[in-house]
Amino acid sequence: MLADKSNDKINTLRREPAVIALDIGGTGIKWSVINPEAPDTKIIRVNETPIRNDASAEEFFQTISEIFALGVSEIERRKLSLSGIGLCMPGPFDFKRGISYMRHKFKSLYGINLKKRLRELFGLKRGVRVEFDGDAMAFLRGEWLRGAAQGTGKAMAITLGSGLGSAFIIDGKIVRRAKGLPRGGGIWNRRFRGTLAEDWASRGWIIQRYQNLGGSSTAIDVEEIAQRAFSEESIAKKVFKELGNNIAEILAPIIHSFSPEVVVFGGQISKSYELFKKSLSKRLRELNALTRLARSKLMQVAPLIGVSYYIWEKQNLREKGGSEYV
Repeated sequence: MLADKSNDKINTLRREPAVIALDIGGTGIKWSVINPEAPDTKIIRVNETPIRNDASAEEFFQTISEIFALGVSEIERRKLSLSGIGLCMPGPFDFKRGISYMRHKFKSLYGINLKKRLRELFGLKRGVRVEFDGDAMAFLRGEWLRGAAQGTGKAMAITLGSGLGSAFIIDGKIVRRAKGLPRGGGIWNRRFRGTLAEDWASRGWIIQRYQNLGGSSTAIDVEEIAQRAFSEESIAKKVFKELGNNIAEILAPIIHSFSPEVVVFGGQISKSYELFKKSLSKRLRELNALTRLARSKLMQVAPLIGVSYYIWEKQNLREKGGSEYV
C-alpha cells in the first residue's frame, strides 16, 4: 500500500480540499494539485510525466503511483486535504464504473476496473473519491468555469488532435442527450464525405493531405507543418485552409440544431488555430452557421480544472442527498 502514513494524515486533517487531477494522453500524463473550490489558474502548475500508450498495465499503475506520491507531497506542503483523484481519459471508457475499453491505445488496461484498482493501490478511505471523465468533457467544464466559455448558457467544445473530440454544456452541466445533439454527444463518428468526420479533421488527415499536395514525403508531424504554414509555405497554408473548411462543414449541422453561444477549440492542433480560423469562419458564414468561435484560454489546464470540479460537484450532490449521475 503506497504512502500509507501520508494518506492517513491528509485524509484526517480538516483543511481545504484538494484533487490530484490527471489528464491521460498518448505520450504523457499532465497532472496538477487543484483546490476545486477555488481553482486559481494563476497558481496552478501543470506537471508532465511521460508514458507510452503501449505501456503494460504494470507500467501504467507504477507511473500513476509515482504521480500520486508527488501529489500527496504537494498537498501536504500547501496544507490542503485530499478529497479525490480525477482522471481525464480518452474513450471508449465506462466513466461511471472506471473500466477501459480502449484498443487503440493503452490496450493493456482493457477490461480492468481502474477505479477499484486505484482505491486498493493507494489505500484510500471512503470519503476520498476516484472519478473518471472524458477528456473533451473535462476540457469544456474547465473552459466554462474559468476560460473561453465562462458566462455562457450553452457551449460546445471541439478538441483536435490524433482524434476529433466533442462535448456540450448547458447551464454548467455536461450533456450527452439533448435536443440538437448527435447521439451520445460524439462528432468523430458522424458520416462525412463517405467516411468518418474524424478522418477529415485530425492529425492523420493533416499529414496525409500535406504529403498528397506535394509536401515533404519524409516523416513529419503537424507541429512542423504548422511552422511551415506560419513561415508562408504555400502547401502548408493550403492544408490548414482546407482543414478550416472541413471543420466548418462537419460542425454546421450541429451548430444549427444545438445553437451554442460559443464553440471552444482545444487539443494540440488548436495551437495552430490562427492558421484555420479565417477559412473556418468564412465557410460557417456561407453555411449560415456562424457563431462565436474561440481558442481555449486555458489549454492544458482546462481538463485538470474540469475534472477537479467534477469531483467537487459529485461530492456536493452526495452530501445533499441528490443523484450523483445527472
